[in-house]
Amino acid sequence: MSWGFSSLGAPDLSLEELSELARQFGMDFLELRAVRGTIALPDYFHKHPHELEIAPGEIRVLSTDLRLIESADEDIIAFMRYVKLAETWKTPYLRVFGGGKWGDEISLNAFGHAAKTVKRCRQLMQEMGSSAEMILETHSGFSSTQTCRRLNNLLEQPLSILWDSHHTWKLARESLEESWQTIGEWVRHVHYKDSLSAPVGESDYRYVLPGFGEFPTHELLQLLARDAYHGGVSLEWEKLWHPNLRDLVEVLGPFKEIR
Repeated sequence: MSWGFSSLGAPDLSLEELSELARQFGMDFLELRAVRGTIALPDYFHKHPHELEIAPGEIRVLSTDLRLIESADEDIIAFMRYVKLAETWKTPYLRVFGGGKWGDEISLNAFGHAAKTVKRCRQLMQEMGSSAEMILETHSGFSSTQTCRRLNNLLEQPLSILWDSHHTWKLARESLEESWQTIGEWVRHVHYKDSLSAPVGESDYRYVLPGFGEFPTHELLQLLARDAYHGGVSLEWEKLWHPNLRDLVEVLGPFKEIR
């Protein structure tokens, strides 16, 4: 396994500062979602092209906003700007969402639209000569692994999966073993975070330091080791969405300790 973190945890840092933080804590990669306070990464790096040379080979996942069941032509065009960034850094994976809202049923037509979107994006990526691939996160309406499997059953080449292990465990109420048995063959990247049950705003849980909550951390790592998982495990500390969380530098130490 390789280890890293998402820039969601330090959204105001520059790419250079994120890269240095990764080296300081012995991390293998970065997952890029935000930089210098923005998630509009193609726009940012278009204005600051000199920064594209900072982290070649370090960015394992580039996080896009493409939502497969809701996509229009302009969304695919926007996605392709991320593909160009991925080629610059030799980033292997481009994160996409399935779309929808957790708890709402996804129609057959929506699944069909998602499959067409995947095929269209792959065609454009092939025409560009891109070596990156799309990776579907267990998120929002696709927080259930069975939902991800239903989409992959419609594709000749299944999507790789970014397993947000907290979403499937907390939202879909799946055991880690159940999730792994359903999508493990496609998992190439894992999001890790820990939480305690407690009402916070519209949520019924709050995030805590790695290893200090109710998430079955050791079970996850044992499961991955048991089946010789060779992908990435990424700390997704969501400070961009939850500004009151501790600074990432205080969290990377405990994250490193769980390994």
